[in-house]
Amino acid sequence: MTETIKFFLIIFFISCLLISGSIILYLIFKEENVFEYYDCYVFSIFWTPTTCTTKNSGNYECFQKIKELGDDKYFTLHGLWPSLLSGKIPPTCNPGNNITPSFDNDKDFKEILEKYWPGLYSNNSYLWMNEYNRHGICYIQRNYLNILDDYKIYFNKSISMFENGYRDLMEQILPDSKGVYNVSKAKFKNWLKRSKLKLTKNDTYALICDKTTNQLSEIRFLLDLNFERVKVENSQENCPEAFVLNFTDESKQTVYDKYDFYVYALSYGPTLCKSIGKRCYDILKTKEHNRFVIHGLWPSYKSGIIPQVCNLGLDIEVIDDGSEYFSNLKKYWYGLNLDDQKFYTHEYNNHGFCYNKKMNKDINDYKFFLDKTMEIYNNSKFVNLFNYIYEGFLPRVQKVNKTYLKQKLHESNYTDSSYFLICSKINNEFYLEEIRFKLDLAFNFITDGNYNDNCPEEFMIEILDKPKQTYDDDPYVIEKYDVYTYSIFFQSSTCKEVGYHCYNAIENFPKNTWTIHGLWPNYKNISNIPGWCNGKNDIEIEIKNQTLYNYMKTYWPGLFSTNERFWEHEYNRHGFCYNKRNNIDVNDYEVFFLKTIGIYEKYDLKNIFYNMFDNKLDKGDRKITEKEFEDYFAKIGIEKGAYYLICNFININGEIVPYLGEIRIRFDLDFNLYKSETDKVDYECPSEFWVEFL
Repeated sequence: MTETIKFFLIIFFISCLLISGSIILYLIFKEENVFEYYDCYVFSIFWTPTTCTTKNSGNYECFQKIKELGDDKYFTLHGLWPSLLSGKIPPTCNPGNNITPSFDNDKDFKEILEKYWPGLYSNNSYLWMNEYNRHGICYIQRNYLNILDDYKIYFNKSISMFENGYRDLMEQILPDSKGVYNVSKAKFKNWLKRSKLKLTKNDTYALICDKTTNQLSEIRFLLDLNFERVKVENSQENCPEAFVLNFTDESKQTVYDKYDFYVYALSYGPTLCKSIGKRCYDILKTKEHNRFVIHGLWPSYKSGIIPQVCNLGLDIEVIDDGSEYFSNLKKYWYGLNLDDQKFYTHEYNNHGFCYNKKMNKDINDYKFFLDKTMEIYNNSKFVNLFNYIYEGFLPRVQKVNKTYLKQKLHESNYTDSSYFLICSKINNEFYLEEIRFKLDLAFNFITDGNYNDNCPEEFMIEILDKPKQTYDDDPYVIEKYDVYTYSIFFQSSTCKEVGYHCYNAIENFPKNTWTIHGLWPNYKNISNIPGWCNGKNDIEIEIKNQTLYNYMKTYWPGLFSTNERFWEHEYNRHGFCYNKRNNIDVNDYEVFFLKTIGIYEKYDLKNIFYNMFDNKLDKGDRKITEKEFEDYFAKIGIEKGAYYLICNFININGEIVPYLGEIRIRFDLDFNLYKSETDKVDYECPSEFWVEFL
């Protein structure tokens, strides 16, 4: 082989390696080139007393750091973050090994960072390195600078912005004395308008509060790529209409000597699981999930602050020994984000420790606190509170009016001023997450009305379906059910209850038609529907018949989930029984769907209103009588007693108004109409009710 050929082979081999490496690097980093696609910045500043109180649980070193800041101690830099106008902050600008700038090599530069950008709950150098690798590198790359040598440019840009008005925001809000203050959001924003920044309604900024204490912890400003403030609708603000400003600069070392009352917090699991995810839902499957359960019993101050940690020393571990004591505790008090033992340990050391100290009890006797918390839950009958409030609500996501909820709580002997509602914002909707009650030091309900909740006038709640049970566990489902219930939805009434996202879902569906809900095995003389037919692994639905698929997505759509997920629910909960009862392969689910559609077509159920009113459906609300339905159904051979009209009772300007939302028709096992004057069905409509035509 000549030297020339050898040379070209070597060049070819090296080229292949370079091309392969480039492809691999592209595949690895093609989603990580954040600097190429971000379209705005988020500029974030910390309110330091809250940071020390909440993130460090009253850490003494944190308070010492902000004391050393002198007059500049209330706001410090958190970061300058490349972001998207949609609201997303990219997870990291540097997906590889962290770059560690040499902060110690420039004493003057380091002193400036320590003054404006201190690590309140971490080591300074670690904070700066983290901010640079997660966010600063994008800025450096976007400006075609060197990520190793030019890191100071990112920090100096952030600091110069902070000095240019942002650090002086406190000039308008420094109080006459230290302490904590309840402030309205409107008043606080008015202060910001008068600051050097001269913020206006065209500026987007978000007030971020600590979720537990409602203390202001952070302000985030949205800036364009030229660092000008911009206006968009997507604000991440979570502070309630009234929140707490904490001007305390010393850690409270003797919480148990100073607290004034208790907060008793009840959590609603399905809302927590919306944020936590699958692990949380898996835990809920083993519980009575539609229930308010215990979050905790928390010593609190009149100012509204809930101390974050009572035990500033080493944690006293709560030992779950598997005894009957803990089994009973776990029925109504369990962790959804932590395992139970860690959750109890957290609650005791953060809160219960104070109670034991206050009562002069051994601090290692954590059961003294746990017992008291359970005693309040049982004596107050909180176990039945959810069922009392939401009795009659169907399992789905639906809108709730605060007036309605307060009325139900008032009827439950919990006065309007002794509790407050806590909501979480999830996908631009507020969901009820907690109800918190105020108790005095003798554990009587306080009715001073001096506590602010953060729920809007209307919010959402998700009511989950019953836990699955197998047909082997409940032989009635397969062997003894004796009728079928056929259910159809009227879309607009469903959406009137649930909210605007439901209207968006039905926008492209045929207007003013009834859609299929399901065909359900049932029992005579009772309204209960069997919990679940297929309690094993769900059979996944894939409709291969294109004609059937197109029909189902139009007339059997999933209003609250994807079509496929809704169909899987209907088949595994109900249709599985039909196939088993009729000796049909349980994987042949299309047989069940076709049977259901056949009934729908036989009685022309989709066009009920068009047929009733000769195609004259004027847009808007219309009052209808039970007699009109009775006459129409008689014409198509469905007698009274074989069908039920189900209404959604919706709060309209403070008045509860019935809107027809569902019709259920009963059939025997041969699918002849089954008529019974004695059967009971919940949520029946009154003699007059309303529908909304679109």
